[in-house]
Amino acid sequence: MKRPVKRFVPLLLALGIAACSEATTPEGEPTQVTVRAFVDANGSGVFDTGDAAIAGAQVSLTPANGEAGVTATTDASGVATFNAVEPGSYAAALTGDVPVGAVLATASSPIVVAPFQGGTVAVDFRYVFNPGGVSGRLYRDENGNGQFDAGDTPAAGLTVRVFSSADTTQAPAGQSTTGAEGEFSFSGLRPGTYTLVISALPTMQLEGGSVQTVVVGASGTANVSVRFTGNLIISIDEARANNPLDSALVAVEGVVAAGTGVYNARSFYMQDASGGILVFGVDTAEVKPQPGDRVRVVGRVIAFNNELEIVLPSVTKIGTTTPPAPRMVTAAQINAFEFQGELAKTLSLCVDTVGGSGTATAYDVITRDPAGNRVVVRVAGTGVGIPRSFWQVGTRYDVTGILNRFRSTAQLAPRSEADVSAALVPVTIAAAKALQIGTRAAIVGVVTAPAASNGPFGARTFYVQDATSGMMAFFSPSGSAIPVALGDSVQVTGVMNQFGGELELDSIVVTTLRTGATVPAPRVVTGAQVDARAFEGELQRVNDVTVLSVQTGTSAAFNVTVRDPAGTEFVVRVGGAGTGLTRVSFTVNNHYDIIGVLGSFNGAAQLKPRSTADVIAR
Repeated sequence: MKRPVKRFVPLLLALGIAACSEATTPEGEPTQVTVRAFVDANGSGVFDTGDAAIAGAQVSLTPANGEAGVTATTDASGVATFNAVEPGSYAAALTGDVPVGAVLATASSPIVVAPFQGGTVAVDFRYVFNPGGVSGRLYRDENGNGQFDAGDTPAAGLTVRVFSSADTTQAPAGQSTTGAEGEFSFSGLRPGTYTLVISALPTMQLEGGSVQTVVVGASGTANVSVRFTGNLIISIDEARANNPLDSALVAVEGVVAAGTGVYNARSFYMQDASGGILVFGVDTAEVKPQPGDRVRVVGRVIAFNNELEIVLPSVTKIGTTTPPAPRMVTAAQINAFEFQGELAKTLSLCVDTVGGSGTATAYDVITRDPAGNRVVVRVAGTGVGIPRSFWQVGTRYDVTGILNRFRSTAQLAPRSEADVSAALVPVTIAAAKALQIGTRAAIVGVVTAPAASNGPFGARTFYVQDATSGMMAFFSPSGSAIPVALGDSVQVTGVMNQFGGELELDSIVVTTLRTGATVPAPRVVTGAQVDARAFEGELQRVNDVTVLSVQTGTSAAFNVTVRDPAGTEFVVRVGGAGTGLTRVSFTVNNHYDIIGVLGSFNGAAQLKPRSTADVIAR
């Protein structure tokens, strides 16, 4: 029996047909692509107010599979729109003109992916401007040629601000201070129109005004020259020289030496390196200057009772510093109206009379310096706080105060009791030399070697001698050197010090008591006494010395080595051109009598002749 044959043909056929058919891929949804081209003027990274759209540029989308792309043109908003973009990856490109100076800040060919699901896709061609800057100068055109050159006056230290619009109430885009040559600059500014605001002094007039417009381009620097007429900050000395009847404003800066409320509720004294002056009419609701305040004052100079002052002032506090130190002055300088408006100090004023009556708070104290020169000490009122009972007739005081005047009278006006102290009582030179270094002392003696510009030891050094000893005196660099003549009887007050081991009075104040006094005769000594520094500081004489050598060189100061008859060698020191002595004044092996002041340097004795008359050939 035959087994029956199974029939699979229809099934296999069906499977074969199915296996030979291809799958169909869904087409997906179309995408809308927008491409914007713009200049990001404000640097925000997005298109917003103030940015510049790039219109009329051609944008292309090229498929990644190499098929032909499509193009569109940007509209007035800088946007090119592509509708029904099939899913896939595309490269975008932009051609056309862009603003001069604009630099592309995004990819040059960004990839755009149109998703399968469709929707919208946006891409930007964002450009930025390279920043620019402003460079300028503020000056007075002295020769009127319209450019800054030699002889013109730059305005230094003034504030210049730059604003990104005409609205100067907002925060500035930058601030600069003019340099020594009046220069100022700003960098990193986005191209556009800016407003410059120059903070000029009230004494200045700016050509074009204090608010000026400047256009900044991309990658460039706008140059601005601002010229002014009128005055800058001037020195107090220049202000004092201003015609008191001149209505022009002056502007000065300085440090307060006496504040408001001392002499007057609305006045103070200020000074700079050139001088001092009274400032009157201060609005104390705005500012109350006190010692050590640095202030700028703008006002007019007048004379009231012959004292110069700045009135109707605008006062601005610009900092603080150390209050001025008093200048050491003599009675003669006070009465000659020198250093008016400055803080000064004079020593050893003896009270003759105390003016006023009863409980008067404003009065004059008539004093005399050691030479008998009259000095008026003015106690100006309640603010000073020195009662009349403070002063004792016949007592000597050191007095600090402002130098001022009332009509034809010079006055020294203390600010408080702290400005007045008991004066030093002069001691002998020998007693002064026994004091510790740093101790203040006063001595009286006769000048044996003068101080003058052509003096034997210069303008700042002289020697003084009394019956007990002699000593060097030195005007410190901050002191005021005055001529001291040979034979002057002087009182010298200062601080005990040493220079090269030699004792001296330093930072001195000198009062000439009498001129034409007898100069002490030189003490006759030996070479051994010179070397032992016996009678140091005194005028001495060594007879019949032999010149052994003369120091070579071209300096006006030099040493000469000599030997006395006993065979002792010592040094003769020629101090400089002021002596009139040169190397040819000494001949080796010749004999001389030498007169000079005995000094020392680093422990070595030196006999110092004062002039050619002190070297006597035998």
